[in-house]
Amino acid sequence: YLGISRCNVVLDRIDASTLDAVSKDQIIGEASFLRAFYYFQLVRVFGDLPLVLKEVKSTDEAFSAAPRKPAADIYAQILIDAKAATQKLPEVYTAAADKGRATKGTARTLLAEVYMTQKNFTAATTELRAVVQSGKYQLNGNYADNFSITKKNGVESIFEIQYMEG
Repeated sequence: YLGISRCNVVLDRIDASTLDAVSKDQIIGEASFLRAFYYFQLVRVFGDLPLVLKEVKSTDEAFSAAPRKPAADIYAQILIDAKAATQKLPEVYTAAADKGRATKGTARTLLAEVYMTQKNFTAATTELRAVVQSGKYQLNGNYADNFSITKKNGVESIFEIQYMEG
């Protein structure tokens, strides 16, 4: 929920920022993707959950704003956020510092996984075809490359969390 809270803060405050439109779209896309990702992890384990979609500014507000919602409501919001992310995120990032960030393909893959969880295989197929047909991803020639530290963020990588040493 800490991650969800941070996404809510970003999404609630982004319009007031002085960032350019391209940067705002990227940030909205990333925050929407991450909120969908976090809720997807939670709903699969716990089912019904509190659904918090706005910045919580006090303890009282937290308890009044967060009644448990049915899993179907959580999934509906996940789909809204993931679809928003597909509209706002770029196809790729070119700068090395941006490797591992969520892209349009990342959001489409999350959408497909949500659809498969809901047994909506037709919608999942549509999203996965779009990822494959984008030409941005392909399978590694050597399967072991997926586990090599020296081959991080390769052509097969759709989303990799970047860890820092130390």
